[in-house]
Amino acid sequence: MLPDDPDLERGTDINPELLTVIEQSRFAIIVLSTNYATSSWCLRELTHIVQSMKEKERIFPIFYDVDPSDVRHQRGSYGAALVNHERNCEEEREEVLEWRNALKKVANLAGWNSKDYRYDTELIKKIVDAVWDKAHPSFSLLDSSEILVGLDIKLKEIDLLLDRNANDVRFVGIWGMGGMGKTTLARLVYETISHNFEGSSFLANVREVYATHGPVPLQKQLLSNILREKNIQVYNAHSGFTMIKRCLCNKKVLLILDDVDQSDQLEMLIREKDCFGLGSRIIITTRDVRLLVEHGIEKVYEVMRLSQDEALYLFSRKAFRKDDLEEDYLELSKNFINYAGGLPLALKTLGSFLYKRSRDEWKSALDKLTQAPDRKIFQILKISYDGLEEMQKKIFLDVACFHKSYDKEEVIEILDSCGFVGTRIVIHVLIEKSLLFISNTHLSIHDLIQEMAWEIVRQESFDEPGGRSRLWLHSDIVHVLTNNTGTEAIEGIVLCLREFEAAHWNPEAFTKMCKLKLLKINNLSLSLGPKYLPNSLRFLEWSWYPSKCLPPSFQPNELAQLSLQHSKIDHLWNGIKYMVKLKSIDLSYSENLTRTPDFTEFFEAFFNFTAVEQMPSSNIHSMASLKELDMSGISMRDPPSSLVPVKNIELPRSWHSFFTFGLFPRKNPHPVSLEIPHSLKDFRIVIPGSEIPEWFSNQSVGDSVIETLPSDSNSKWVGFAFCALFGPVEEISAAEHNIISFESKWTGVSYHIDVVIDVASDHLWLILLSRESFFKEPTGIPGTYWREKCYDRKIRFHFEVEAFNPREKTWVKVKNCGVRILYEQDAEELNRTMKQYSNRNNSFYEDVTDCDFDKSNKVQGAITKRTREQYCNEAGPSGIGSFGKESSASKEELKDPNFIGGGEFRHPEA
Repeated sequence: MLPDDPDLERGTDINPELLTVIEQSRFAIIVLSTNYATSSWCLRELTHIVQSMKEKERIFPIFYDVDPSDVRHQRGSYGAALVNHERNCEEEREEVLEWRNALKKVANLAGWNSKDYRYDTELIKKIVDAVWDKAHPSFSLLDSSEILVGLDIKLKEIDLLLDRNANDVRFVGIWGMGGMGKTTLARLVYETISHNFEGSSFLANVREVYATHGPVPLQKQLLSNILREKNIQVYNAHSGFTMIKRCLCNKKVLLILDDVDQSDQLEMLIREKDCFGLGSRIIITTRDVRLLVEHGIEKVYEVMRLSQDEALYLFSRKAFRKDDLEEDYLELSKNFINYAGGLPLALKTLGSFLYKRSRDEWKSALDKLTQAPDRKIFQILKISYDGLEEMQKKIFLDVACFHKSYDKEEVIEILDSCGFVGTRIVIHVLIEKSLLFISNTHLSIHDLIQEMAWEIVRQESFDEPGGRSRLWLHSDIVHVLTNNTGTEAIEGIVLCLREFEAAHWNPEAFTKMCKLKLLKINNLSLSLGPKYLPNSLRFLEWSWYPSKCLPPSFQPNELAQLSLQHSKIDHLWNGIKYMVKLKSIDLSYSENLTRTPDFTEFFEAFFNFTAVEQMPSSNIHSMASLKELDMSGISMRDPPSSLVPVKNIELPRSWHSFFTFGLFPRKNPHPVSLEIPHSLKDFRIVIPGSEIPEWFSNQSVGDSVIETLPSDSNSKWVGFAFCALFGPVEEISAAEHNIISFESKWTGVSYHIDVVIDVASDHLWLILLSRESFFKEPTGIPGTYWREKCYDRKIRFHFEVEAFNPREKTWVKVKNCGVRILYEQDAEELNRTMKQYSNRNNSFYEDVTDCDFDKSNKVQGAITKRTREQYCNEAGPSGIGSFGKESSASKEELKDPNFIGGGEFRHPEA
């Protein structure tokens, strides 16, 4: 309400400051008395109020001793006053017309007639109650600075999604993990904009209310809030939704559904956009983004964790009731802030608990958190877990306990091997429910969510780890396997030590674990191996396995993956074992292994750097399932005539013909045919050689070459062929390894491959890349990217040498390089060229036979052995030849002097 200015002369303009006050006001209460229309000042004020407050429910008219119809139709004192204004020369007729329109609009609004009340006190109470109902939400959160931490930007971003100026019905989702502040954010949005709507309702705890009482109470609350009627009767869910649609279809409403977890809840409360009037906004908060997708809600705001500065401020406000941390508590505070991981719930809960407590109490609380999570935080986060199906719970616990930060595809492969069905879709569901997220293709999980999972497993058996389903802590595993306290409850054990260490376990430790499916032990040296392994095992990975063979009683009927790197295995087992489910076997770096098992049905087999001297007796052409084989670093005296099965593979006709050429083992007069898997996208191999074949039409001295691409309209070209000639610049010592990097840079996007080499003479690095593989679009860039960014169609290809150890110098130099663009018609010529080149006695074959392999052997013998994982992280898979579906960063190491074409074969789906 705006008081009259006693010094204001009648008929003058309104003070600009007063106009500003009107514009900034949320509500206007207009008292329309008998003589109200006689004042031109009041009428100008009224007109400005109506123009500034277009929303109907921001204006409250009071008809005091005047009939609303007289105001509406401008009769009686109102009609006479307006006629008098029109006669007055000082007032423009257009302005008087604006006054008339403003009075009509106000008179059509719902207000109060003083004649309906016996006493003015009754009228005043009604007015106060009505205004309070509209205004009170604005006072609950906006004055609380601690709750507003980090929300100002979030509010602006949500407001963009709401687009309140658009005259449509819009659904907006707010999505995030538990404790992230979704409800606080939704409440703040509600209190900020609810006055702009004809009606509004905030339905809190939808999940809990719906689970306990069903949809009817929520429907009644929604209708009661918006229609402002307390005694609304809803007899069942169907009639309740019918009422919602009938009563709200023409109303501009704001509706918040907080904490939704089932699609039925949306169906029973909001269902379709046509249930609400134009301009309506419906906001849903949830932990499960899939619910929003299923309901066709495209506008979704993901609530992210607080930044470090925001977390520090919120914690300070709770723990110290001021903006900054206290100096004496600085380090302890940082520990608690790091523990919270940007989760507002954790920061507020911990900060409030620590307020006014001593440093010793802070330290004690921190120690307690390392043993078990805060109960309040745990219960809120566990809500998402409780809503999962049984198999989803098992997969979630496996990821949280064993597979955090692993590549997503690797995790799916392991879980599939462990017998789970539909793992890929379950992982996606867990991401949608905010329990997992993807970080650079790796599965990740918030630290507090992971701690919640750990606590769930711990509660399975508080005092004895042997009674829990999963073991991942070093101390728990040592306790169980030393004291033989394991039970049938254990389904998975993973122990991956950073440092190599020795231990002494009970050989009988696995006897009672009849449900064990996953066993993974790395970097542990045991004096005695197990006497028993459960037949239930599906995934067995044990580096440095201490026994010469697996336990005789072990039946690998369920086993899908077996990895025993660096083991003392000399043979897997005696007699015949049925391995119907085994798809991958890795016995690499097992120096005592002299013979391999029959791997006819395997997908992958790794026997590199073992003592194997011959392939299994089975005909290698019968190995229809084999997709990847690594036998590099072994001394195979009599390799088979063909290294790759061709039965199971199909290759595009125009591409496969580029990749068949003869390779010769040293001192073996019979050539070995190297046939490449059929869905090949690229191929690399290192072979001895002192000159680049003339077939490479574009050659350059040095380490770089520039090629011009064909036009976009030319669809006949299928890829690139590259060749680099490199060799040592001086004598190489045993510990000196170099890396050659191949890189192409074009429009800021690069394609990169490495090869780790130890050579004593000149060699050739041959690279074949498909057009599809090379021009794979950068993530998130549209298909027109290459066309728009390529101006002169020239690409520079570069080979660069660097030391494997950055502190060492380089000993290898790239001398020449060449490139050729491959066309479909080049296939036959390439095949013929490579065969001729490989059969020339004065070049390729002499390079092979004259190579100083004694010197190479010296280098190889001194190379420190590393696990396959270490090669992946440092230098890539070993072997001088490799091929696969993708090759953005593959690395190889030249090892075997006896067989030049040995190497790793990758199936496109691997």
